[in-house]
Amino acid sequence: TPPEHLRPGAAVLVFPGGNYEQVCMDKEGHKAAVWLNSLGITAIVLRYRCITEGHYWPAQLEDAELAMRMVHDNATVWRIDRYRVGVMGFSAGGHLAGMTAAAEDPAVKPNLQILVYPCIDVTKPEWWPWKVCDGFPPFGDSPHLLVHPGTPPAFLTVSTEDDLCSAEHNTKPYEDRLRAVGVPVEHVIRPMGKHGHGMDGGWKEECETWLRARGWVAEVGGKIA
Repeated sequence: TPPEHLRPGAAVLVFPGGNYEQVCMDKEGHKAAVWLNSLGITAIVLRYRCITEGHYWPAQLEDAELAMRMVHDNATVWRIDRYRVGVMGFSAGGHLAGMTAAAEDPAVKPNLQILVYPCIDVTKPEWWPWKVCDGFPPFGDSPHLLVHPGTPPAFLTVSTEDDLCSAEHNTKPYEDRLRAVGVPVEHVIRPMGKHGHGMDGGWKEECETWLRARGWVAEVGGKIA
């Protein structure tokens, strides 16, 4: 949790990547939590079940929804604003965050989403698509197909050097669907290194500005920025 004087009450559930076969807790989990804490945001890193442990999709989505319910149910005790709970995901974790954001049930629906080089279209790239027979999500569980007017605002970022989860096949179609139904989107695309660069690449500063504009960041003294 962040220092007491820097707590506006916002919280973010963090979903690390790992192709649903592992969970990259360090660079896409703990480091993300440290950064969020520095902004005064409570971070909760989810270690979801993996395919390699025998847990096929949608076990991961079940874990994410359970975690969201726990945060909402314990909001008062944990001193979290029930209406400022977001999700943040990297790669496969970005797919998981996007699927959580597609929920219409207020008990599991987040209030904003931060997707970092996410997998959105599960059939891409063509040279390494997810296959249902191997335990991965089906095409119908691609977040861009599930967008609705109640989908929360999104911050999307991907490197132009990412050949695994490219903007062309993932964040751009998602952005287009979101904008089509009036959902606010911030989309950062530029050279940041290959897939899996984590918190590096310079996107954090733009994400902080976006969060600050939405009232999720507190200045020293606890006043909401």
